[in-house]
Amino acid sequence: MGSDRDSGSLQQTIQPMKDKYTKLDYRTVQIAKRETRTMKKANEERAMFNAD
Repeated sequence: MGSDRDSGSLQQTIQPMKDKYTKLDYRTVQIAKRETRTMKKANEERAMFNAD
C-alpha cells in the first residue's frame, strides 16, 4: 500500500474541490427536500380527495 504521506497529499488535492462543491450540494439537497415535501403533500391531498 501507499504511505500515509501519499494519502495525505491526495487529501490535499481533493479538499479544495470538496469545498467548492459543498455549497452546491447543500443547495441541491435543500431543493430536493422541498420537492419531496411538495410531492408528499400532493399525494396526501390526492388521497383525501379520492377518499371522498
